Order: sequence, then structure tokens, then C-alpha cells
Amino acid sequence: MMQFHATDVYLPSRKEVDHGEGRIQFDWKDDVYGRELLLIESDGFCSRLMPMNCGHGIQEIELERNRIRFHFWPTLAASLKMDREIEIAFTLADAEYGDLSYAVDCIGIEDHDVTDEEIRGEWEAELNRRIAEVEDGTAELTPAEEVHRSAREQLDRINRERRK
Repeated sequence: MMQFHATDVYLPSRKEVDHGEGRIQFDWKDDVYGRELLLIESDGFCSRLMPMNCGHGIQEIELERNRIRFHFWPTLAASLKMDREIEIAFTLADAEYGDLSYAVDCIGIEDHDVTDEEIRGEWEAELNRRIAEVEDGTAELTPAEEVHRSAREQLDRINRERRK
């Protein structure tokens, strides 16, 4: 089992979780890349920073006060280039732990290993849903300037932390 100690944990707001839009991110120091992360979307989609790999296939999640353990189906473990079981230790304040617990309860768990065809079908349905929301005016869009500003702020924060 691979084990990591998170230096940062990013949590979605409860509003994001309630709307199925939240994501949880665990960051840790990496000897090769400097920084590594595991990002888990509310629908169970997972991705890594380095090497850039992603997919669906969380089989089980075990959450305790200062650690979380993920059990991946073989396809996702292979895609992420991780063991089928990983554990991430962290330190969170009580309120943050409550938010993490709430978000974890809403993550999509797969009852079987997911195939590429299933993923393509799900993404096609999701893209069609999003296009329809934009076309009918119900989508909440974010101006490009705001996205770029947010990305610059995140990169600045990461660069400041690397210099420490």
C-alpha cells in the first residue's frame, strides 16, 4: 500500500458538494516532481498531477480523523500508476474534517471496474447536459478573466510554498 502525508488538503464548499460540483485535493511533497497531488471529483473521477493520469474506479473509501484510505479498482490503479490501496495522512481542524467527511460521503463509488466505453458514454452525456445548460441559459458561467486570475493566484501560492 502506498502511503503519503498531505501538506495541503483542499475541500469543496458544502454548496458545491450539494450541486455535485465539488472536488477534494490532497497535495504532498514528491522527491521527483517536487509536488504531487490526488484530485477526486464528486462523481468519483480521480487524477494525479505527475504523471498526468486519470480515470474512474473508486471501490471504497475509509475515512478516519487523520487519514483517508482509497481502494481503487485495477483499471484506475493502473491509470493512476498507484497501488490498488493508498493511504493519505493529514492534519485538519475539526470544521475542515467535518467538511471533508461531508464531501467524502457524496463521492461516487463504483460497484464494478469501469471500462473506457462506459467512461466515454458518461462523458458524452455530461457534455450534452452542459451544452444544453449553456444554450438554455441555466448554466452558471465564470468569466475567463476570473478563471485566469484564480489560476495565477494558485500558481503564485504554489511558487511561494516551493520557495519555503
